Amino acid sequence: MLPSKPQTNSNLGQKNTKGEGDLSDGPVRNRHVTDCACTLLFVCQAGCFWFLSGKAISAGGDISTLFLPRDFRGDYCGVSSGGGNLSFYPELTYSLSVSTTVDPIAYGLLCSSAGEAMLSSDVFAEACSGSSSSGSSYSLSDIESMLSDPSQIMSTFSSSLSSLSMSQIVDEALQYFNQVCASSCSPNSTTSGRTWTYSPPPNAVWAEAWNEMMETLSDSGAGSSLQIAISQLQFEAWSYEDCPYAGRYCIPFPMISFSTGVDNYCAPADLGSMEAALGDALEGVNVTDAFQSVSSSISDFATTLDALGVVAAASVVIGLLFMLGVRMFAKPIIWLCIFSIFVILAAGGYASVVRANQCAGSSFVDASQSLAEATASKAVSTISNATNISSPVQIESTDSSCSDGYAVTDETLREVLLYCGYALLSMAALWLLLIICMCSRIRLAIAITQVGSAFVESNPQTLLVPILQIIVGSMWMATWGVCAAFMVSYVPAGYVPSQAYATEAEAAGNATASGACNSRWPTGFAYEDFSECTSTNSTVSCWYCGPPRFMLGEEFAYAFFCLLWHNAFLIALGQCIIAGAVGTWFFANNADKGSEPVLCRSTRNALCYNFGSLAFGSLIIAIVQFLKWVMRYLAEQAKAQKNRVAVVVFRALASCLWCFEKCIKFLNKNAYIQVALKGTPFCTSAKEAFFLILRNIVRFGALAMLGRVVDFLGISFITTATAIVGYFVLQALYPDANPIVPLACYILMGYLVARLFLNVYALACDTSLQCFIIAEEMEHRGDFIPSALQSFIKQNDLQEVHEGGCCSCCSSRKVADNESPEAGQA
Repeated sequence: MLPSKPQTNSNLGQKNTKGEGDLSDGPVRNRHVTDCACTLLFVCQAGCFWFLSGKAISAGGDISTLFLPRDFRGDYCGVSSGGGNLSFYPELTYSLSVSTTVDPIAYGLLCSSAGEAMLSSDVFAEACSGSSSSGSSYSLSDIESMLSDPSQIMSTFSSSLSSLSMSQIVDEALQYFNQVCASSCSPNSTTSGRTWTYSPPPNAVWAEAWNEMMETLSDSGAGSSLQIAISQLQFEAWSYEDCPYAGRYCIPFPMISFSTGVDNYCAPADLGSMEAALGDALEGVNVTDAFQSVSSSISDFATTLDALGVVAAASVVIGLLFMLGVRMFAKPIIWLCIFSIFVILAAGGYASVVRANQCAGSSFVDASQSLAEATASKAVSTISNATNISSPVQIESTDSSCSDGYAVTDETLREVLLYCGYALLSMAALWLLLIICMCSRIRLAIAITQVGSAFVESNPQTLLVPILQIIVGSMWMATWGVCAAFMVSYVPAGYVPSQAYATEAEAAGNATASGACNSRWPTGFAYEDFSECTSTNSTVSCWYCGPPRFMLGEEFAYAFFCLLWHNAFLIALGQCIIAGAVGTWFFANNADKGSEPVLCRSTRNALCYNFGSLAFGSLIIAIVQFLKWVMRYLAEQAKAQKNRVAVVVFRALASCLWCFEKCIKFLNKNAYIQVALKGTPFCTSAKEAFFLILRNIVRFGALAMLGRVVDFLGISFITTATAIVGYFVLQALYPDANPIVPLACYILMGYLVARLFLNVYALACDTSLQCFIIAEEMEHRGDFIPSALQSFIKQNDLQEVHEGGCCSCCSSRKVADNESPEAGQA
């Protein structure tokens, strides 16, 4: 039994009754300040936040470290950091990585036949044991040709990139560059007078063999082809005034020059030269055209900003038209969607059963007719002989049933089709039964959606509430972001180890274990600096740790909690204001709906009387959200330590807290509605809202289900219509403009406007349902009831003695059909 009017149950809380503090005249006017302690707590936490922000600024936090460019060692360009004073080197430019480009060539020289002649057999075998896959594939003449023209060094890696995609090329490109801080993006190396003579990395296995070969060549005198080739391994380098690093890190990259980009990050000055330098690696990709296309799209958008304003106004009009459409056409559209689900389930089940019994060579129509005849025959036989009960439809053997076999030859597949058909038919029957039993609830939910759209249509000024929320929230986020940046930008000197490591695995770890540089989150990084190598017991260590850009400490944790609390409070304030406005509008006489101001009173109530209750509710949400983010932080820490079990556990806990957060938000929203209507403290409002939902759980469920449908239709309609209108406006005003970027902005704008309307609309529906239930429980009648809900009030009045059952839909329709229209349109 699902009675249209909720029954009395002492376990479901006390119903709303008439008396002092009821809603006969709308939201309670005689209010008092609620939850004062939470108001004081909210003010205190805000004061503590500003105190910690000032402390972080004075403690040495530098917000510029979050965006300044960093060299390969993690030092900041343009400032004096841990690696030295780089104040006079503000540009992050790129030099040639000798280790990647020249080392293979030098190794080829060492392991050539000429190099073998210079070394003992044992030294040569130890140094060149893996030379089959290295640079020894180059002949001595090829190496001499490369070294005589430095630009040919590009050929050592452009061919290796030719088989990669553009994203892979970007990922691989950094290994051919050194990121260094310089005085300008492309210093002049020809006049610097600084050169660097090649030497292998100190930790290379073949470094000693190279040094022995050089000593042998020095003693043998000049003239050999090997010595001529090695003499080419001398490179021009940027001066110390332009590049304050060892010579191997200041060699300009051949054929590519750089110019100053955004925030002192250097970029290729000539994309055409970059394409030529990379050669086959960029075959089929025109970098210049792609860059120009993007620049053209952005430039066109900048010139069409006036069209953006026209489209924004059109999008608001489209939103209002959608609200009008919901009010007028919600009933047929929603019923059509509901019955469409039944038709799809029934048709799918019937088609599966027919297909399972279809004989080979027969059409689907013939098989359907045969199945209907067989089912009817079985039904008659079952009725006449009750002792011989069998399944109405059976897949019989091919010989007795289908002489030529079945259309679906596989017997297992036929059984699967048959059982799937039965399952779909059962679901269709259950869906139909659910519709019949919940008919009155669905009709009430449709009426509530019409009332909600009527409120938005008659009070469009309520849309200013979420707009102001966005503005205030953006200002708060910007302010908080600056303060938090000072907190996280201070990274202590000992955050990562300063000692050197012999291998990359020790510093950076591997797939199963973390290294010294990334054992905690935020993680540092490992880099190799050949100019700062140390040697201990013949072990050469060249790997060091670079610090992260930021660190999350206790001050940031508190600031993040403040962010969550303030954001939740801002949302609660908007919900309470809109709910109060809906309550005032709902209980106003129908003749006064839309003309009586509703926002001023609800705003005053929320700020002056119920501030503490909103702070209390938002505090609960902030605590749950903070715990969720703590679990995610611990998951990142476990991930940095390669602890997969802990990662799974913390992520699972975060997911559970996410689900709990959704439940709390739903309850809090309804509690804020009670606060707006009755002015009671938060705990009282939450209890009243909980029992109100519990007493009317089917009604709330039906409204939530239909709300999803309206939400999907609204977002689709407003977003699509805005994009279409925007396209025609753009073509009318700027027919030659590139439409890609403007259309993307129009689609985003349409989505934001849709969310703006639908958020207010959804809250109006929830508040209207609570107002309807309160009026119903108080047996409060009058000319205030919106026309869409009057039939339900009259139906409940007629059912006080004998309440409707499963088929109350029919009786409610009868009441609606026999009533005479008395009230005006809502």
